[in-house]
Amino acid sequence: MLEAGNVSANGNYITYNISVRVDSREIMDKIDTEVRSIEGVKLVL
Repeated sequence: MLEAGNVSANGNYITYNISVRVDSREIMDKIDTEVRSIEGVKLVL
């Protein structure tokens, strides 16, 4: 599920919350790598 989160005071940054269920650490690491490679993504937790 993808949900919009907070917007910074100046409106420069927007957070998005994504919930997923994965079957393995390998898949989780692949998702992490792919999301981090998206232009404009500054931080992945």
